[in-house]
Amino acid sequence: MTPEEKAEIETTITELFDSITQDLLSLNYERLFSYYNFDENLSFIIDGVITVGGDTIRKMFDTNTGYIKEFITYEADDLKIIVFDRDLVLTMGPFEETYITTSDDTMHVKGTTSYLLQLVEDSWKITHGTGVHKIDK
Repeated sequence: MTPEEKAEIETTITELFDSITQDLLSLNYERLFSYYNFDENLSFIIDGVITVGGDTIRKMFDTNTGYIKEFITYEADDLKIIVFDRDLVLTMGPFEETYITTSDDTMHVKGTTSYLLQLVEDSWKITHGTGVHKIDK
């Protein structure tokens, strides 16, 4: 892979995560979920809990996002992108978010995430994710 090809992939992934951030802030979950490859191999490790399988993870996402009424902020400004190949990328970095729940509680969350993305049918899809976070009320 040439340095130019690598730079092009990094730009594409940066733009993808900009779109993910906007979809999260606008609560556009259907579009947000379109960035995931919800097959039987999708896996997440969040705060040490392993979840595997697209259907199971989709249900988890639906539950976890269902109580969010409004996002106030979401920042992930220090995203690191590692391009392994033309069809495999790892991202990682810290994030901070503040949102209001359906019970009108304001939650502030700090943490770090990493995502493995693969090129699936000409689209970058998240195939694995990890994260740790701390919630402050």
